[in-house]
Amino acid sequence: MKTNLLRIGLRLSLVVILLCSAHLAWGQVDADGSITHSIKYQLENVTLEESPSTISNGNELRLKIHASGDYRLPFGRYITNNVIVYMGDRDVSPYTTWDGCYYSIDIDRDGTYAELSLCVTDDMEIRISAIETFIFEGFRFVIFDEDWSLMGVKEKYKAEVCGVASKKQREYNVPDKAEWNHQEYPVVSIWDAFYGCSSATTLRIGKNVRMIDGYYTYLKCESLEKVYFLAPEPTMMKSSPPCDCYVPKELFYDYCMVLPSVYPIDAKTFPVTYRGEHVSWQKQYKNALENTLLEVTWTGENTAIGTDSYSPSKYVTVSMGDKILEEGTDYSYSRSTYIRPNGMGTIKIPRVTDSVTITVQMEKMTDFTEGKLMYHVVEGETEALIGSVIEKSTSKENSLVIPAHVRNYTVTAIYDNAFVGEILRSLTIPSSVREVGSGIFEATQIDTVYLKSTTPPVLKDKNICWNKECVLCVPTESLKSYQGWGGFTKIIGDKNLLAVTHPSLEHVIYIGPEEIMEGETFNAKLTPESGYVLGIGDITVTMGGKKLDPMSKEFFYGTFGKDTLTIETVTGDVTITAKARKISGDPFVLGDLTYRITRDAAVEVAGVKEDAYTKGRSYVIPSSLEYEGNNYTVTGIGPKAFSGRIMESITIPSSVEEVGTESFLDAQADEIHIQRSTSPSTVNGSFNILDKNKCRIYVPKGALAAYHTATWDWLGFPYILEEGDKYFDVDFELTGLTVKPFQPEIVISGRSLSFTLVPEDKDLLPEAIQILLGEKEIGAESYTYDAKTGEVIISTISDRLTIEAHAIGALLPKGNENITIGSNSTYSDGTTVDGKFNGVIGSDEKPTEIKSLNIETDDGATTAITLKALAVMPESTTSPGITITETSNIEITLDGNNNLGKVLNQGSTRLLPGENTLLDALVENEGVFIDETGLLDAVTGPAGLTIAQRPEKAPRIEMGSSMLLKVEASAEGEANLSYIWEKFDSENNNWKQVKPEVQRTKALSSLRSDVLSTNEDAQLEVSEAGKYRCLVSNTVNAVTSTLTAYSEVSIASSTPDPIVTFSVTLPSVEGAALSPLAGTYSVEAGGSFSFSLTLDTDYDQSTPMVKVGDKLIEPTSDGKYEIKNINSDITISITGIVKNATVGNAEVESNALKIWGSNGVLHIQSAHVSTAYIMTFGGQLYKALTLPIGETMITIPQGAYIIRIENQSYKIRF
Repeated sequence: MKTNLLRIGLRLSLVVILLCSAHLAWGQVDADGSITHSIKYQLENVTLEESPSTISNGNELRLKIHASGDYRLPFGRYITNNVIVYMGDRDVSPYTTWDGCYYSIDIDRDGTYAELSLCVTDDMEIRISAIETFIFEGFRFVIFDEDWSLMGVKEKYKAEVCGVASKKQREYNVPDKAEWNHQEYPVVSIWDAFYGCSSATTLRIGKNVRMIDGYYTYLKCESLEKVYFLAPEPTMMKSSPPCDCYVPKELFYDYCMVLPSVYPIDAKTFPVTYRGEHVSWQKQYKNALENTLLEVTWTGENTAIGTDSYSPSKYVTVSMGDKILEEGTDYSYSRSTYIRPNGMGTIKIPRVTDSVTITVQMEKMTDFTEGKLMYHVVEGETEALIGSVIEKSTSKENSLVIPAHVRNYTVTAIYDNAFVGEILRSLTIPSSVREVGSGIFEATQIDTVYLKSTTPPVLKDKNICWNKECVLCVPTESLKSYQGWGGFTKIIGDKNLLAVTHPSLEHVIYIGPEEIMEGETFNAKLTPESGYVLGIGDITVTMGGKKLDPMSKEFFYGTFGKDTLTIETVTGDVTITAKARKISGDPFVLGDLTYRITRDAAVEVAGVKEDAYTKGRSYVIPSSLEYEGNNYTVTGIGPKAFSGRIMESITIPSSVEEVGTESFLDAQADEIHIQRSTSPSTVNGSFNILDKNKCRIYVPKGALAAYHTATWDWLGFPYILEEGDKYFDVDFELTGLTVKPFQPEIVISGRSLSFTLVPEDKDLLPEAIQILLGEKEIGAESYTYDAKTGEVIISTISDRLTIEAHAIGALLPKGNENITIGSNSTYSDGTTVDGKFNGVIGSDEKPTEIKSLNIETDDGATTAITLKALAVMPESTTSPGITITETSNIEITLDGNNNLGKVLNQGSTRLLPGENTLLDALVENEGVFIDETGLLDAVTGPAGLTIAQRPEKAPRIEMGSSMLLKVEASAEGEANLSYIWEKFDSENNNWKQVKPEVQRTKALSSLRSDVLSTNEDAQLEVSEAGKYRCLVSNTVNAVTSTLTAYSEVSIASSTPDPIVTFSVTLPSVEGAALSPLAGTYSVEAGGSFSFSLTLDTDYDQSTPMVKVGDKLIEPTSDGKYEIKNINSDITISITGIVKNATVGNAEVESNALKIWGSNGVLHIQSAHVSTAYIMTFGGQLYKALTLPIGETMITIPQGAYIIRIENQSYKIRF
């Protein structure tokens, strides 16, 4: 584990001094205007994984530092003195910011590895040194010379315990002195020394130890039972041991202040016995100290809301020795049945003189539900306690009032977390409530809490509210008493509380607050009863005695929610009256529409006459009509009147005052003509037509401001025109782009147009776009385009508009090209120079074949490239297919099956796995190369490396057991190997080191190709499920090669989940033997299936083609075929097995094709262009060659091969 030592103040002796002379303060200015800074190093007893000599201005420098031998990277308290950073002539302290840059050091717990991060803005010199440690009596020590005279230590040089030689001991006895180089030093401090000693049960701290520093001293010491402190003075410590502690008797009371469980050494104690059913003991001691206080607490065993639970009763028995103690005289007993569903009891015995037995009885609590609340009651008592809300509110339109009495009980308390997650406008708590639990408003959204009691209820947690936008309203005369209640935005008196009354509601249901704070927004539900309709004209609202006018937007109905009455700012008492209208009989038909009488002389449109409806019709609603001799004004459009109708246009007259619920739900209309100069009243969903972006709203001349402003469109319609306005079509010609928030089809003459271009998938925004006004392209002065955000703003429109834009997509070679990748996502391929692409080469649709790929970036930044099903086929078999130059720093993600051939890396390259990754490549490394795919077994070059043994890919272990994951690596010549084991942290989505790095060095003089590891070095003991990996590196001079081995460990469950399996069908084939035999097999979901194929003698020149669907399965290095991650039934097909053609030991001829081998060179002469696949006898693809007309030569190791050309196979040996 790595820890940020700057935060916890570890004592460091690491000295990092960055100095630069005045004449280099600004760095080297390159030809392109960029600034490059130089870096110089002085290293002492440490090595660096990478040590760049230059870096671009503003880039981050990351150094990975390893200590050598018994030396350790510094740990301690004085990093601010020992880490001094000068950037040019500036003094930069650790973790401070300058010019947007930062500096940090992370050091692991064992001090063998550190990382330094620094943002560079000037030339610098770095000096790093490690400190020497030594082992004495099983402990690792470091010598230091701080002045500790105030702590009673006179010696100048002192020893500190910084680790142990073995973490598997059961007992550790810290010595009083440590001997080194024939001299003794007092052991005065301990720094995180016992971290990870999971087997330790007992620690004895020597008598000279004055300080136990660090926060990790006892971390992962799960078995620790006792710690003995032997010093004659209290030992200072940053963390307490998680067990019983024993101290000198004279220091007992000093330690009681800092340790939770402490006893004098050799002190007399008495056992404590606990009895009771349905009890969960919260605070208990196995032993009580003679003549001291004993305090015990407990709760009921069941804390679940909504189930029967247990609470401490008033009956307890306490005995000491043979004597039964008296409550109030010999001990005290208190209980709380209000704060938790299971209550809490506390017993205090002031002085223990004998063994103690505590017997408690619990009483059963039952639950009942009334309204939205669940209550808890104790049998025989008259008080009820609120446990939780049964029906959670999800809208701030609702308010909740807690009753003071329910059934025959008085509501006196509220349990912990009772209102967690509740969303309310307001909550009212009656004056009967005397106690309130903790967290009752956690994760809530409640605007106002009204507390009616003049005496504040007893709080378990003063920070009662976690919603920082909540206001607490209390009786004004009790404001001072409530000031300690934390977490509310403010606490106010109820003198500013205004009343909400609704004395006359006919056929209307009111749901809303009965009071509200002055200045707040009022929301309430006014819902008409079944068979009735309620409009804004049927509602009267007065505020402070003044009648409000809905047409002046002094109040709203249905605008901000279905059936919702809203007053934006309340300034006085509110009175509401409403009378819903009865829906009178069946609708009547007149013309193409149906109507319903809503009140005297008024009707609303009820719908469209069924036999008059056809798609694409236009409808005109009259302003008045005559029916059965009576005249009616059309004042509304009823609920769902035009729902689902497809219309060309509809005209709504000025007489229509309101439009009902979902009147146009899922309707389609090209045009809606509204003849009313002010917008009609609507409810939520009145105009929820299918696509508002395809509908145009027409309003009267001069009325546009009532429906449309620069920042607001009426009901979300983007096209609002005045009658007679002109508009133009908008055409988009896009590739790889979409338009947000929507793609407009028209634009109104004289207005501007703005939208945002959004690239699809991994495409990039174009650097420029083209805009035509009519037939003429407009210049940049008439529009703005931001290539970083995709935002487009076109000024005044006066003609038809055409926007053409094409995203920067993947590089899709046409085949047999030499491609060069440059800086800033540019490429050249012979026909295109400095073309742009999005970092992806190839596609998922089909494999892509090229001759060569040269990566020549030099901007200092990391370049990300994705290769999708790429096959690199160079003309010369001796030349690399992929070359990464010295200045390049790249990350290559592999998707699909990539055949990269020979790769020469001279820069810094990291291989990352993508989807369904397969890889065929031979890597020669002359720079820094890291493979994180786990697919490469070897790297050649100055720092060549081979993984000879990998851990099991998917082992399963039993619960509570462990296993060893093993890796074995080898290297020829001089080698410096390191092994780093990591585990994947799924919560933070990163890998974390789980074992100190192991280093092994082999001198150049060694004649063997040594396996540079022992079993202990290269193995990791694991007992937890998860994904693990080992990064094996070889560093020789400035060249580093890293390979990765993966393993995913799972725990075998004692009660396994039902196993999901899929069938795998393996066919029988002529000319080959399969293992396992042909048949249908079951495979667990996500699992793998593998088989081997052995060709018969008469068919052994064939090249088997194994497929699952359209996907070709290549054999592994051991000749097996493996299908991974199976999540459906699959059938395997095997083709390409045919009887042998002509076979010779030296030469094969077939028609115009001639194949022969000589002196390690394979010759193939072909009369036409084709492809040759060179296979080993184990079935592994060695090389794929594109054959031109004429002779092709390739150097390959001597041996036997199968050559497959145009569905024919040939065997050759040479």
